[in-house]
Amino acid sequence: MQRFNFSELELKYINDFDLNDKTYWDNTNELMTSIRKKIRDHYLSSQNYQCCYCKMTKQEDHGLVWDIEHILPKILYPQFTFEPLNLAVSCKECNRAKWNKDVVEKSSNLSNKYLKNSRDITIVHPHLDKYEDHIQVIRYGENRIFHTTINDSIKGSNTFHACNLMRFLQSAFDPNKQFKRDLYMHIDTAIKETVEENTTAQEMSAIIKTAVYTAIR
Repeated sequence: MQRFNFSELELKYINDFDLNDKTYWDNTNELMTSIRKKIRDHYLSSQNYQCCYCKMTKQEDHGLVWDIEHILPKILYPQFTFEPLNLAVSCKECNRAKWNKDVVEKSSNLSNKYLKNSRDITIVHPHLDKYEDHIQVIRYGENRIFHTTINDSIKGSNTFHACNLMRFLQSAFDPNKQFKRDLYMHIDTAIKETVEENTTAQEMSAIIKTAVYTAIR
């Protein structure tokens, strides 16, 4: 835990955690408040102020914008409440969407030792996976993004749904804004001109990606 520059009192407070108390993290005393701030500041810096799930950049550094993310929810796995591999920062929107979803593979042999094999986690793990292997972030306009999965990645798809990354697509296709309406029409035209009855899901994904790239160039 040296990376967080905890004081001796803070380290003692963490070490006194019994691995079972599901309310310990939410304590509002001075020590726990300081611990949370140091954890949030550390991951904001290491993640370059990007959400671990959607990669949206936000320059604010306070708790009104960012949540400390427990990748394995602390309500389900309290033993990993202070495990560095289980911590990251996520935007409020992704955190609320993912909330307490269980992201551990049912076949995993989970104990009090943290899972370090990416295959044991159903979503893109901020520390065990390379995000770009599973999800592509398409950026357009000023600070606007949306997402597509890479090579039909199951982890990418699971993350897309768990964190409601669909919200970015819904925003992109808002018919009240000209650019978004044009983008939607471009994709719609590409689908009508190219898609046939036997078109596979993978081919459909490629068609949509090509249409998007053409529209935003």
